[in-house]
Amino acid sequence: TELKAFALEAIHPLLAHVDAHVAGKPYVMGQRFTIADPYLFFVVSLAGWLGVRLDGHAHLGAYLKRVAARPATRRILALEDLLD
Repeated sequence: TELKAFALEAIHPLLAHVDAHVAGKPYVMGQRFTIADPYLFFVVSLAGWLGVRLDGHAHLGAYLKRVAARPATRRILALEDLLD
């Protein structure tokens, strides 16, 4: 649909901004995992589950892998049957 095409086009500049923000640091605010990290992880993961491609956002992809590897994240993903 037209709305979906608009949304897919509009999200990539936002993902690029976040990609640049997490470049060179393990978490959103730097070295420490904060409340911002689970929120960003959920929103970006949701975008991926909805078919938004994360190609070209290498820092964001690495960030998602770091957060997904955390034991607490793995427990929640397992509870929701979302582990790969």
